[in-house]
Amino acid sequence: MKDQGPRFSHSDAWIFLSLDESGDPTSLDYLIAKADWINHCIPDDDEVEDAINHLAQAGLVRVRGSKPYLTDAGKKLYKTIHGAKRIQALTLWDKLSKHLQIADFPRLKVKKYKLKPNELNEAYELYHQRFLKLSKEKEIQ
Repeated sequence: MKDQGPRFSHSDAWIFLSLDESGDPTSLDYLIAKADWINHCIPDDDEVEDAINHLAQAGLVRVRGSKPYLTDAGKKLYKTIHGAKRIQALTLWDKLSKHLQIADFPRLKVKKYKLKPNELNEAYELYHQRFLKLSKEKEIQ
C-alpha cells in the first residue's frame, strides 16, 4: 500500500501561509503577525509545532536554527496556490487547505521541531509591542 504522506489540518495551511513566501527564515514574531493578519487570531504552541513538523515531513518547510522557512517545493506550492491574481487571505487559506488534503507528498524523516518554553510568548510580546507602537504613530498622524 502506497504511503499517502502526512495529513494536514486547516491550521497547518494557516501556518504555511504565515511563513515568509520568499523562502527566508521566518522569525516567530513575523509568523505571529502574519497569522494574526490572516485569521485575526494568534496560533498556540501546538499549532505552530504541529504545522512545522507536518510541513517539514512533506518537504515543504525546513528549519534553520529555530526559524522555519519554505523549501523550493514550498515556494512553488505557494506560487501555485496564490496564482497571478490577488485573492483574499481566507480564500487562499481555504484553497491551500483543500490542496494539502489531496496532494501526494513524501513522508520525510526530519528532526522534530519543538519550541523552547515561552518562546512563542516572547515572540508575541515583541509583536504586540510593535503593534502598539505603530498604532500610536497612526493616531498621531
